[in-house]
Amino acid sequence: MGVRIAVLGHLEVHDDRMQPIDLDESYRRKWTVRNLLCVLALADWSLSVAQLTSLLGEGEEALSSVGLRSTVYKARTVLGPLEKRLVTEKTSSGINQYRLVREEGDMFDVADFEALAAQAIHARVAGDLPTAEDLYDRALALWRSEPGEALLPDFRMTPTMRAFITPLLELRAQAVQALIEVRLELGRHDPGLVETIRRCLAFDALDERLYGLLMLTLHRMGRRSEALRAFEEVSLLLAGQAEAIEPARMLHGLMARIRADDPMLMHCSPKEALQVHRSLRPAALAGSAASAQFAHTELRRPAAQSA
Repeated sequence: MGVRIAVLGHLEVHDDRMQPIDLDESYRRKWTVRNLLCVLALADWSLSVAQLTSLLGEGEEALSSVGLRSTVYKARTVLGPLEKRLVTEKTSSGINQYRLVREEGDMFDVADFEALAAQAIHARVAGDLPTAEDLYDRALALWRSEPGEALLPDFRMTPTMRAFITPLLELRAQAVQALIEVRLELGRHDPGLVETIRRCLAFDALDERLYGLLMLTLHRMGRRSEALRAFEEVSLLLAGQAEAIEPARMLHGLMARIRADDPMLMHCSPKEALQVHRSLRPAALAGSAASAQFAHTELRRPAAQSA
């Protein structure tokens, strides 16, 4: 059995005997150590001093090259028996790079999440909805934050880091929506699904697509008035933003169809269900299974920079 490093929530590190590595409280307050380990665990990559400093801090909070090397030393101390996994490599041009070595049997939750999401898309495209549901459920279970908490609390969201993190957060959002859609296609419009959608909205209260699925779920449960109130709820939230905006046209259209009691909104076969609420789905999920890999492949190949 290999090591386990989880960053989809607060950082957790377990050795090859599945014993937790104690991230000493003194270092817990030194966020750069946790930030560094999270960045290196995000993908199987080697990063130069210049790349790491841009990911860990910018402007007044930027790390110097000396500060980064000190952080690497502290991170190795924190890792204890796993310190040899944090290696220094040298490129052909003599630039030092840092890497968290992965071995067979290791578990990195970001890689596991991406793999499960890709498998779920394949299963859904093949029409195997129960398998797709299980795979999406397992993928999303890897995200450990509770509602009200940051999804990735141990990443320092510098502009550079945000550019790399955004595709991962988008994949999560797509998986959340796909899981709800699959359950609707399976006829599982029930209080449990409403609770799931509400929990997802606790992470992003302005997600109009989720509100659309909530409205559709409530309508299929025979709770038409609650479905219409959900439209009013999101309308008020959007109107309360700094730049007040109207709900998307698809929400207005769905609200009108619910008011008209459009029979096409009720549960039907999976293929017909996709046609019924296709307008609620992001373009990324309407495509092929290859969409699961999207921009994350670029993240794994950062451009070489000088140390």
